[in-house]
This record gives sequence, structure tokens and C-alpha cells, in this order.
Amino acid sequence: MISLLMITTTSMRPNYVARGFTIFTRRCGPSSRGYTTLSRRSLAWHTRHTTFVRASISLPQDQREYNQTTTFQSKSQKREYSPSRTIESSGPSEVLSSIQHYNDDEEVTADNWREHPDLNPTLTFPTWAVPLEHASVLQTLLSSELTQPFLATRHELLQQCHPRPKIVQDGDKHKYILLDPQQQQEKQLPTDLINLLQQHHVQLQGPDVTIRIRYHQLPMTYILHKVLPPHVHPPPTAFETVGHVAHLNLREHHIPFAKLIGQVLLEKSSTIETVIHKVGQVNGPFRTYDYQLLAGRNDTICRVMEHGIQMELDLAKVYWSSRLAQERQVVLEQEIREGQVIADAFSGVGAICLLAARDKNCTIFANDWNPQAIHYLKRNFATNRLRHHLVQSTHQDAYEFLMDLGLSSSSCEELEDDEEEATASKSSKTTHLVDHVLMNFPLKAPTFLGALRWWSPPLSEHSPRLHVYTFARADAKTGRSAQDVAIDIIASELLPPMGLEDDDNDDDDDGGCHHRQQELNDEYGCQVVAREVRDVAPGKLVFCVSFTATPELLRVMQGSF
Repeated sequence: MISLLMITTTSMRPNYVARGFTIFTRRCGPSSRGYTTLSRRSLAWHTRHTTFVRASISLPQDQREYNQTTTFQSKSQKREYSPSRTIESSGPSEVLSSIQHYNDDEEVTADNWREHPDLNPTLTFPTWAVPLEHASVLQTLLSSELTQPFLATRHELLQQCHPRPKIVQDGDKHKYILLDPQQQQEKQLPTDLINLLQQHHVQLQGPDVTIRIRYHQLPMTYILHKVLPPHVHPPPTAFETVGHVAHLNLREHHIPFAKLIGQVLLEKSSTIETVIHKVGQVNGPFRTYDYQLLAGRNDTICRVMEHGIQMELDLAKVYWSSRLAQERQVVLEQEIREGQVIADAFSGVGAICLLAARDKNCTIFANDWNPQAIHYLKRNFATNRLRHHLVQSTHQDAYEFLMDLGLSSSSCEELEDDEEEATASKSSKTTHLVDHVLMNFPLKAPTFLGALRWWSPPLSEHSPRLHVYTFARADAKTGRSAQDVAIDIIASELLPPMGLEDDDNDDDDDGGCHHRQQELNDEYGCQVVAREVRDVAPGKLVFCVSFTATPELLRVMQGSF
């Protein structure tokens, strides 16, 4: 059979759809014909992608189907979809109901994905018709265990929609309950259900009801599954949100479709205004990364809220990870006490410093090598009205920062000759070493522990406790777990080498120090504890190793052993 297709504008048919198009189809053979009307946008898609069409639904004479105009407001533009109507002529007829194939040569892009036919389907549902005078029984019917397997709520696509179409549709004289079209209603209805429906005067064979689904009702994962080619499935689903910015780490096979993925994410999230993809790894002295703008405006200055603390930062210029929010709470709850002195050698924009100042009334010494990070740290302390807790904020090398902490405490007595400096010394609590030193820089933090050699034994009864983050992997050759390796990495920076290892191990990260946790605890009283933070790669973990810098440890580091 050969189908002929003729397109005419509806300017000659004013009673149909304004500014639409009418497609006239004629089948060779028996005399029959039908009209179907499409909006300009729909026609543009069909004319680009249709290779052939097939009419597959027969409708009664003069039946007309009306779909209300749907208006969708996006961030950038307002899209209005004209109503579509299907007008049938006299006699047996077939309407243009579905696109059987579309042109694969024109791929889906960030510009045309909204017009994809799979994202704007028209669904037809069989119904049960409930007379209006018996509408009070609707809730009883919908909640019955007998009717549940047959309702359209089980339809896979409807379960994806938001807002979900109403399962009860209004009519002039009836309420129509939508049913799952996959169920064979007449053959599978149990006797008890038939009796229940007849008892409430429900018509088992109600008219079919058509529901038009629009792409903006569908979730991002469903849309990406439809618009991305099968060879790159599964689509990306995880991303980090920082303020108005969505940060993606796309896999290599997703990168050719990065713009499309970014545009879908931008439109499906009401809070996202910028979508970026990280290019390469976090590197450089400031722990930043390059990025590619996928969608939205190129603005990386974000405002974030963490446990009631407001922070501002620039993702392009400073390091930030929302994944560390839980870790910050763990340290705050398990380690830090009320009124203590906290030194953060890699403070970033000051997230944990702000929390400690507000929740534990702590005094803060902050440092970061990145001057932009310190700029935002100071601003964040001022924004949250915690500036009086910030005694020191420097952007210098972490080794110098740690070294200065020890030197400042050892020179307290000299400073008191000057009345003004003595007052500052008293207010900043530098009469003893700080209570906690935070070193959250897993790649290099252990290498800065040599600065402790400049520390004098504490002038108070409390020795400072350090919390050092490091990467670690289990070592099958020496039979050490990842936790043992993490502790040995720290020990290699604190203690002299044992001198018992073979030359083959000279390049070990732990400097030949194996299983030295007991030595740190028993001989130096360091109370070493290692806690797993998270995994960053298969077998590669981040640990937080906490220990006390006791006078015995400081003396052995200074060579008095």
C-alpha cells in the first residue's frame, strides 16, 4: 500500500486550529481519507524525521478530540503549544497516529531535544464511566484492592510524570477512571470486581480518553535515557550542587553529548542556573580545576548554606567539596570541645572554622596558600557575625604556618614586655599551643608535619591534637591494611626510620615505617586513631589520622632521643 501526503495551511479552515497545519492522507484502494492537525513546532519535527507514517486508529464519524493548550515557562523563553484536533470525515477512516521511524541522520542536540517524539507522547486509556450522581463512590473504588491492578496508576510512563495526570477525568455526565491499557479488561476482570462495579452503576466500557504528555513533566533520568544513544547508556545521574551551579564529572563516553546533558539538567532543575563539567583533576597549589561550561550563564560565584552557616565562594578560584560536609560534622562533634583553640592549615573558605566558632565558641587560626580562599574566609566570618572569633587569617605556606604556631607560643613571655602585645596575646590564648590542628589536604598534608620540630613542649598541661588526612591503599606485600598504611605514612614524618627494611622499599610512601602505631602509643603517648573518611577510587581510601603532639614526641623530632 502506498500513502500519499499533502500539506495545506489551515488558513482555509478557520474552524480548526489557528496557525497550525493540516495533513491530508489518502490510501490507495477503498475510498477513505482523514485529516489531522499539528502545531508548527510538531510539524517541524515530523517533516524532519518522518520517513513514512502509518494510520492505525479508526474513529467514529465526526469524532473530535480536543487537547487544551499547554504553556511551559522556562528560564530563557516561553513556549506555547497550540491545541491539536483530529477531525474525521464520513465513512471508515484512519488517522495519523504515530511516527513509525524518524531520521537517525539528524542527531538529538541541545537545541532540539525538547521536540523529541518520545518526550511528548499521546497516550490513550480505556476507562470505566461513573455517572455523576454516583461520583461519591469514586474514593471507594480507587482504594479497593480489587481495582488497583487495573488502574492507570500502574502505567510506567505516568509514574514518571510530574505533575502526574489525574486518574479521574471529568466529563459532561460521567467521571472517567483511567485504566492500564495493557490489561485485557473484558477477559481478566474477576467476578468480584464486576459485581462491585455494577453495584455502583459503573459502565465497564467507557470511552477512550487521550492524555498528552509534555517533556517538562518527565524527570531528567527518563529524558536522558530517551535522547542519548544506547551505546552511552546508562546516562549520568549524579552531580554536585554548589549554590546555583551543578558540577558534573562526565565519563569519557558521555563527553560528546556534554552540551545536551547540561541543557537537560539546566531545564529540569529550578535552582540550577549554571552547569559545568570538570576538565582534568584537581591540581596546582590552590587545589582548583579547569571546567567547561555546558549550559546557563558563566557565573561560578556561589552562595551556599551548610548547617545554617552562609558562605560565598568562587568555584573557579578556590577549592570546595560539598561531600565533606558530613566529615566536618564528625570532627566537630567527636573532637572539638567548647571554647578550644583551633588552627586550620588548609582552611579553604572556612567551613569548619565557621562551624566551630558558632557552635563551640572556638578561637580560630586559619591559613590557606590561596589568597582568594582567605578573602572569602574573612568575608564569610563577617557575613555570619563571627569576626571576633577569627584571631589570625594568613595565606602562606602551611609549613610556615605550623612552624609559627610553635614559635608564637614559645615567645609569649617575651611579648609581655609590651603592654599592647601582651593584651593581644592574652585575648588570642597563645599562652599555650592550640588545642587542635586540622590538616585536610590528603595529597600532601603528611609532608608538612616536619614543622613540628620548631614547636616547644606545651606550656600548659594540654598537648595539641593533630588531625591529618591522607590517601592510603592496603599493602598485600607487607600484610598491612589501608588503615595501617595510613598510620605508617604519618609515622614516617614524625619518627626516625627504623632502619630494618630492605633497599627495595626505599621508595615506599611510608619511608620504611611499618606497623608503628604501637610505638607511637606506648613510647610517646600519642593516642593514635585512624578513621576512614571515604573512598575516592577502587582500593584508594581517605583516612583521618589523629594523634597528640606530646612533649616526648616533640623532643624525639628535635633530635633529643
